[in-house]
Amino acid sequence: MNSLSMHHENKYLYVPDNRDYKIIGSICDNARLSFSQLSKETRISKDRVNARIKRFEKELFILSYIPLLNY
Repeated sequence: MNSLSMHHENKYLYVPDNRDYKIIGSICDNARLSFSQLSKETRISKDRVNARIKRFEKELFILSYIPLLNY
C-alpha cells in the first residue's frame, strides 16, 4: 500500500500505516520514551522510528509535546 494518497486539492496527504499506529500508540502511552525504547516496544528499527516521528511532526500528526500537570 502506498503511504501517499491524492488529496482533493491535488496535494499529497500522508496516510499512516500499521507501524505508524504502533509508534503513535506508544507515544500516547508515554511521550517521554526514547527512540531506542520506542524501537524495542514497537519492533521497528531506531532509525525508522526517528524518521517516522519526524514525518509525523512535518505532516502535523504531532503538533507539540506538552506536560499535563496533576496538582
